[in-house]
Amino acid sequence: MLLESLLIFFVLLAVFSYLRFHNDSHSWFRYCWLLLSGASCAAAVGVKYMGVFSYLMLVGVASLHTWNLIGDRTVSHVSPDSHRQKISSLITQCVDWFQLISDVTGW
Repeated sequence: MLLESLLIFFVLLAVFSYLRFHNDSHSWFRYCWLLLSGASCAAAVGVKYMGVFSYLMLVGVASLHTWNLIGDRTVSHVSPDSHRQKISSLITQCVDWFQLISDVTGW
């Protein structure tokens, strides 16, 4: 019962921070929101394995956003911001997967 409140907090923080990242398009601070989203997903998985569903939900939303962004012809796909976004997304994904693997193996 006590872990449910922590799980709800981290899931909602992950969703909120991803929505802030998605809606804030012209600020350098938006990458902090993306990193906070990844860290919140990792914390939700660390609290309980039900947090995996929140992680999968955010990966699905991010993949749909990326799919729509790839098909948008009005957006230039070559910019320094896109490289920063890809690198921070890659780092966040790696940290999340290492957190999940360490939880499963007990390291």
